[in-house]
Amino acid sequence: MINLAVLSAQEAAERLRDMGMKISPDMLRCGIEQGQFPFGVSIRSKDNNPRCYIYEKKLIQWAKENGYQS
Repeated sequence: MINLAVLSAQEAAERLRDMGMKISPDMLRCGIEQGQFPFGVSIRSKDNNPRCYIYEKKLIQWAKENGYQS
């Protein structure tokens, strides 16, 4: 079985803030929609609200590639 850990925009923004990045869930959603963050996807629902799926493993990998050291 594959363990695909998916975070909400709120959870991912909190993790990034813990790493020192100043970011809100809304800014994270916008960045994912614009293709600026490669660790998630955004899908617009019928009511035009974005639904973000942020992949924990890719987020951690991206953070490490961009200078975060645990």
